[in-house]
Amino acid sequence: MHDLDALLRDAYKLLPDSPPGVIISWGTEETIGADYWAWYWPKKEGRFLGLHPRLKRAPKFVVFFMVCHELLHGVFPCKGPCKHPKRFRVAERLLPSASKALEWLDTHETGD
Repeated sequence: MHDLDALLRDAYKLLPDSPPGVIISWGTEETIGADYWAWYWPKKEGRFLGLHPRLKRAPKFVVFFMVCHELLHGVFPCKGPCKHPKRFRVAERLLPSASKALEWLDTHETGD
């Protein structure tokens, strides 16, 4: 299984402008939702990053990509209803193995 704390540390090295103090964990289908691979939730009591349990079977580069993707939400927060502003998408495409990870995610729907 993936070492989430180690992946988070590596993501912070890659994205040093990310908000500090994120708590990372595996979520459940109920906490993440059937249609999402992960979520980033900044709250008063802390910042939380949850990963869908189906990612436990994913290659490491995919899980790392998702950790970085969720941290980008802290770097490029939305003002309003958007989920991924243009600056977010540009930064996401620059992540290591982005196209390969996105391809894997597209072919392994959360509903599988």
